[in-house]
Amino acid sequence: MIISKFQGRLGNQMFQYATALSVSKQFNTFFLIDNAFDSVFLKYFTPRVLYCDLWNKIMLKWFKKKNVNTIYQVGDEDVNEMKKLFRDNSYYNGFFQSEDYFSGYQPYLQKKFVIRKKYRNVFNSKYGQLFKENKIIAIHCRLGDYLNWGSDQLGGLNLTLPQSYYQNAIAQIDTIEQYKVVIVTDDLENVADKFDFIADKIIVSEEEIVDFQILLNADKLIISNSSFSWWAGYLSTKNKTVYAPEFWLGFKVEKEYPVGILLKSFIKTPVFFKI
Repeated sequence: MIISKFQGRLGNQMFQYATALSVSKQFNTFFLIDNAFDSVFLKYFTPRVLYCDLWNKIMLKWFKKKNVNTIYQVGDEDVNEMKKLFRDNSYYNGFFQSEDYFSGYQPYLQKKFVIRKKYRNVFNSKYGQLFKENKIIAIHCRLGDYLNWGSDQLGGLNLTLPQSYYQNAIAQIDTIEQYKVVIVTDDLENVADKFDFIADKIIVSEEEIVDFQILLNADKLIISNSSFSWWAGYLSTKNKTVYAPEFWLGFKVEKEYPVGILLKSFIKTPVFFKI
């Protein structure tokens, strides 16, 4: 048995869930979720894990009394070295933001991440017809907390992507007139100016699981440097094109961060205009 500590926002918890699923499969065991009662993931997804509130609480209390191994992952460790530490009867505490922690499991994970039916119904009632009648380019623009999320290590506090990134991504799509463009954001008030170069567009800001399904079901996807939209690209079963910002959170210092976050299938797109 292993325990995965769930922490952070939805995208973070999805990385923790994927890592726990793959590790439990590797060691032919099951896992528990610590902090389950505060988990936004469990609100939106049906867990494929031996789980009930009371049983989970009892087992966590028992497990924590034992002298178990704790595996900490801060963010800049070498993935291969971290994976050497993985074992059964352990407590996993970290963010594990690289596909390398669960490499080889993509088809398996695509089946295990199941959005709860009531949220699928909300998406279908609001956007089902739009997606049925059109090919969709979805763009994720995260503002909000990213205005003050960074550090000196990443070149400053503001980690929001500039307009130039989205222009560079759109420039790679020759047939944009054949698509409906849907922009998903967490800040309706301030997003419009960033996309004034796109004449025909729909801008939305729904409950995050509805926003997620817009990104997930698009035919082409331009993601931000956010684990939330990363998962929309990873879990999609469509053979779609995903454009991602080069260097991710490290775009100002031109150093990928977290290391290993960018999938090989993503089209790495320059954030700034090349001179």
